Amino acid sequence: MSKCVILTLHALVLAPFCRAGGLDPSEWERLLMETQRLSARGEYEEARAAAGRALAEAEKFGSGDPRVAATLSQIGYLCHVFGEYSEAEKAYLRGIQILDHRADQRRTLSELLDNLASLYTEFGSQYEKADRLRRRALEIGLAELGQDHPEVAILLSNLATTCMARRRFDEAKPLLLRALALLETNRAAYKSNAAGVLGNLAVLTASTNHLEESADYARRGLALDEQTLGPIHPRLSRPLLNLARLQMLLGRPASAGPLAARALALAEAAYGEEHPLVSEILFTYAAALKETGRKKEARGFERRARDIAARHPDRVIAGASVHLSALASESDVRRR
Repeated sequence: MSKCVILTLHALVLAPFCRAGGLDPSEWERLLMETQRLSARGEYEEARAAAGRALAEAEKFGSGDPRVAATLSQIGYLCHVFGEYSEAEKAYLRGIQILDHRADQRRTLSELLDNLASLYTEFGSQYEKADRLRRRALEIGLAELGQDHPEVAILLSNLATTCMARRRFDEAKPLLLRALALLETNRAAYKSNAAGVLGNLAVLTASTNHLEESADYARRGLALDEQTLGPIHPRLSRPLLNLARLQMLLGRPASAGPLAARALALAEAAYGEEHPLVSEILFTYAAALKETGRKKEARGFERRARDIAARHPDRVIAGASVHLSALASESDVRRR
């Protein structure tokens, strides 16, 4: 029987570049740094509250001030985390509009362009638009940082995710390998980003039906994430889900079930029970339970997954995934 499994791509996050005209530290800067610290720890509700206060401070300098744009990048990311597509898009577009013609804020502009591309890939399946945004972000990054900077590696990996979403796997592979090589030279500071590249290599190799190799990449990426983030960080939910899905493809539902259960607990605690990622995990968990003879439990989890998707059709993740069957790959369509 043919199986359909979706592996989620990893869009990486550029380190926010927050300086605005070389100003001294301010209440705005303190609040933005607090937002970033909370986001890094997976405390997203608290981060969103801090970001709202940072925006209020930034707007005291004028609605077109670059501090507003830097804050909007963080707000857009947090809306993205919670599956709020339209609000994230508004934040990113407003930030881009503020910085589009400023020569002194190119790194923040690159960040905004790349984040918007992640959004279009994941939620809107607008791959051509995302590809243009990614290439412009990379062009700015190369001009500002040079070709060997680790943040360029992040942009290369994210461009690769868009190529993969468009089934341009031959173009994606050298981008990922180049990104991984750059990050390996700065491994201590960019360990989590290297984990994301390994996750994307897992998706790439799975798309060509090299499933054991794919699972090896996925395990390596998950191990790096666990070293960097700890065992209960919500960002582990996606790599755990990918590895669970690969175990299903390899005919190992008994191994997939615990991975999906762990991903589910992390996602529910961080994002709430109605988040689209929770729905995704529930479908995988239900499939694993069904294959291991726990059919009654499986039906309950599958019903819950469908109910979440039906109640929130505007929040269903359409992008950043690659659909794989047991015999062939098919691309359907992902930053922190």
